[in-house]
Amino acid sequence: MNGQANIFESYHNSAKETGKLLAIYSNIAKKQDIAVLRFFQANVGRSFTAAEVWEALKKKGEPLTSYRRAITNLTNEGYLTDTRAKRMGHLGRKTTTWTLTVKN
Repeated sequence: MNGQANIFESYHNSAKETGKLLAIYSNIAKKQDIAVLRFFQANVGRSFTAAEVWEALKKKGEPLTSYRRAITNLTNEGYLTDTRAKRMGHLGRKTTTWTLTVKN
């Protein structure tokens, strides 16, 4: 939306993967971003922590950090908004919540 990031270039290639592995990991990251966006679109007006989104959507072996990455990408792109509200997270610490960005 704002051009800072592109959810279709979602994978953060910190491991310097190439070839088929890079394509596989990029595809997984894109699907996670799309799933997170759809989750928020299905829950307009509600806010969620990254861990709550992860619990609702995760597949076997997917780390919480992948969902944090997706939320960051979507926030940077303008699809999600950091509510600045915090609530108790799954590890007993306060954590930020996000909501779908609503354009008037």
